[in-house]
Amino acid sequence: MQFLSERQPDGVLLKFVDTASGESLVSAGLILESDIIIKDLSNGAAVKSWRLMLNKPLPDLHGAVEIVLPFQKASEPNYQISVKGKADVVLNFKVNEQRSDGPCAVSYFVASDYKVSSHTYKCFEYAGKSYANILIVEI
Repeated sequence: MQFLSERQPDGVLLKFVDTASGESLVSAGLILESDIIIKDLSNGAAVKSWRLMLNKPLPDLHGAVEIVLPFQKASEPNYQISVKGKADVVLNFKVNEQRSDGPCAVSYFVASDYKVSSHTYKCFEYAGKSYANILIVEI
């Protein structure tokens, strides 16, 4: 295996909220970690590089699903996040190769353009700043 980068892989966070109330479905006890299954729609493979963020210093992100994206080629992946009894959420994004000026890595891969094509969503905002890799999804 050739190492193309020593940087940490990109990641995306999705926080599921009730459409009517805006309340976090995890905080309300309506979604458990065992209720979530993530798969890559291009090949049907289970995505195992994720976790449910609990008891974090930023309460606004409590209950968000964090997905680590360790890609080694440019692509446009589509992930399906199945939330048992609630919804199948489709996440689309792009992975692009970037050239590095550093002596240790020739290039690295950057994930961007995160979108949810199946549900209404918005980017998370905190202290006047919008975060494109943290999506608040209404289900």
